[in-house]
Amino acid sequence: MKRTAKNSVYRSVRRWKRKVTRKMQQKWFRSLIAQWCVAGAALLMVSIIVSNVFFPQKVDAMEENETVYYKYYQNIRIEKGDSLWDYAEAYRSPDVSVDDYIREVLFINQMGGGKLVAGTTITVPYYSTEYTNSAR
Repeated sequence: MKRTAKNSVYRSVRRWKRKVTRKMQQKWFRSLIAQWCVAGAALLMVSIIVSNVFFPQKVDAMEENETVYYKYYQNIRIEKGDSLWDYAEAYRSPDVSVDDYIREVLFINQMGGGKLVAGTTITVPYYSTEYTNSAR
């Protein structure tokens, strides 16, 4: 086949059509992805609204006789004859068992064996019904 001006024009027109087609396909694909993203976001918002309307979260109002305990920490110097059980009885809240309280004290103070040495200081949590804002 001879190279003529006519053939080269046809060839460049075909290349241009392929380029335009590829560009149009890419543009169409991008717009399709954008449409799906918008549809997905709209569906998510509608499902959240519908779930809140038909299945509202129930917030339990605090009863009048229910007591709220706030948790604080205190450093205590160990005296001779003190035990973790004594501290648990003195400082724990009624909602916390003695064993759980002792485990927490051991964890806070990184005490593996749970032996108390007179004269040392440990940190113990205590619970109070009064709220104090210690961030000053």
